[in-house]
Amino acid sequence: MAHVRTQIRDRVITTLSGLTTTGSRVYRSRVYPMSSATMPGICVYCMDEKGQDETEDLLTKSVSVVVDGYVSGDDFDDDVDTIQAEVETALYGDYNSSTDRFFNGLVLDLSFTAADSKYNGEAKIKHGIIRMVFTALYLINRGAPETAL
Repeated sequence: MAHVRTQIRDRVITTLSGLTTTGSRVYRSRVYPMSSATMPGICVYCMDEKGQDETEDLLTKSVSVVVDGYVSGDDFDDDVDTIQAEVETALYGDYNSSTDRFFNGLVLDLSFTAADSKYNGEAKIKHGIIRMVFTALYLINRGAPETAL
């Protein structure tokens, strides 16, 4: 079994596959070489992870899940806004009210942390990027990082 962080990232990738704007162009990497064939597209990766003690046996962790949306062309503002709307709708739609959890029971809480967009007009392929950061909170037993509680 994989680390819970990996399971969360994989679930986000699955959840975001098939969005209207990006389709199946969802990549598990922060350095995927985006091209005209892969845009519009999404890259998903995790960054900071922090833990806090709950009890002697339990550990609550939070991990930053980053979703980078890429679009090509000169006028990208509407396209990145659309990607952000689709991403937020999909991620928050992967909530199960009977378990009060996200991502198939892996995540206790999901919060939107930040978004930032920029345009690279100097690149070979002019493109815009929207970086969205979400914080996923999960619980494990100490020494058992592959099983979310």
